[in-house]
Amino acid sequence: MKPIVLTTALSVLLAFNASAEGYKVEYKDINTQWGMKTKIFVTALFDFSTIFGIEVNRGNCEVAWPEMPKVTVNKNKYSQSDDLLNNLSNPDYKKPSSDSKANGVIWHRYPEVDLKYGDSTGYVTTTRCRVLEITVFSSEGEFRYTTD
Repeated sequence: MKPIVLTTALSVLLAFNASAEGYKVEYKDINTQWGMKTKIFVTALFDFSTIFGIEVNRGNCEVAWPEMPKVTVNKNKYSQSDDLLNNLSNPDYKKPSSDSKANGVIWHRYPEVDLKYGDSTGYVTTTRCRVLEITVFSSEGEFRYTTD
């Protein structure tokens, strides 16, 4: 009777430890056209799960993906805006400045991702971060990983 109880207790303990680490998390610094960033890789250790998002350093290191604005080129080199053409004789006219954010880059929040066992997804931070803690929010719960 004792071997059965001991075997059952040991298998429950091992099952709990395996499910406690539901994701494998890795990170590295990468060089992008926007400068050095930190890329985080999350690999599922569940048969099926949905990752809603991650948080790096308790939200102090933003995670987002960049989108470059579309550049349009005037094919007619003589075409100008109506505003500029109407003010050609006005010596005090100044062309309105265009408001650009971080070199025109727009940062978006990552969408949720469905992963099967062994599938990975990647996240990029908006700045280079010294990663101390990563929290994964998923359909299986919240998992917190700390670095050494």
